Amino acid sequence: MKTLLFLFVLATLSVYCLPLNRNSSFSTLREPARIILRDSALAITLEATRSGADWVISSGDPGNYLRAVAKTAFNLSPAGSFQAITLVFAPSFEKGALAGVAPGEGNLKIPVGVVYALEGQLDGVYSLKAEEKHTCTSAPCSCCDFVKREDGTIKGCKCIFDNDCQHHPGDSNRCDHTVTTGG
Repeated sequence: MKTLLFLFVLATLSVYCLPLNRNSSFSTLREPARIILRDSALAITLEATRSGADWVISSGDPGNYLRAVAKTAFNLSPAGSFQAITLVFAPSFEKGALAGVAPGEGNLKIPVGVVYALEGQLDGVYSLKAEEKHTCTSAPCSCCDFVKREDGTIKGCKCIFDNDCQHHPGDSNRCDHTVTTGG
């Protein structure tokens, strides 16, 4: 009888106390208090915190970081400061992306972005590591922007059509997308 009671208690505990799905080591992620974005190739770390509904860079300079990415990963030298800088994270916080656009020579617009992957978490602080660096070379369009996935990560490039941007007749509506990995 004691053996039967012991087996019943053990079976009950296993149903209620042990997680049923352990496929992902990050399956129980909760919203972090802070997110650290690391780029070991450039020895740069940025920190993000929540500001209302948005995540913002609270430590570090994202414009200077994107300028360093443009120069080292793509040999590009923007003519001005990065603007329209965005920072987004997947709902699971397993992925994130930082992107911005800087003016190039003439009327060119140079988009540069970095996609991050979750490296680890500890006490409400998540650490994400640079995984991919993206840009569009603005050919045949003079202005390009990123096409993004639902989770905000970068998947390609598209031409922008406005007063300052040129599209050469007869050319396809595309921008050359360049990706480097690591960081």
